[in-house]
Amino acid sequence: MFDPRLLLLAPLLSGGLLGCASDSLPIPEPTIETPGAFVAVDLGTGQFSLSRTLSTFEAEQDTILIFTDYDVGPRSWEEAAEYARLPELPIATLVTAASGKVFLANNDHRVVWFRTLTAEERERVD
Repeated sequence: MFDPRLLLLAPLLSGGLLGCASDSLPIPEPTIETPGAFVAVDLGTGQFSLSRTLSTFEAEQDTILIFTDYDVGPRSWEEAAEYARLPELPIATLVTAASGKVFLANNDHRVVWFRTLTAEERERVD
């Protein structure tokens, strides 16, 4: 005979045995629009710039990218990624903005690292 008390265990058992469906999904790669993405740009002079995406917003058929620019001078994609992994970087410009269309059309760029924004970084765009 069925014991109705087993219904009380159903949520515990299903969560423990089945897990969350999103647990099995791959983590998406960050893009230039992902808050927390470190974006390196090849300046074409043997130097690269390094910025971090703080946020984006839509404006008249364009995405406006909000960045912090860092005062570092990497000389390669790999060196830009090494800088991005440092816990603190010297800041050149606290908050700057760029047209997504113009930035993507005119810059050889890569997302070289990602980490979630700190509370202080989130406050820069609030």
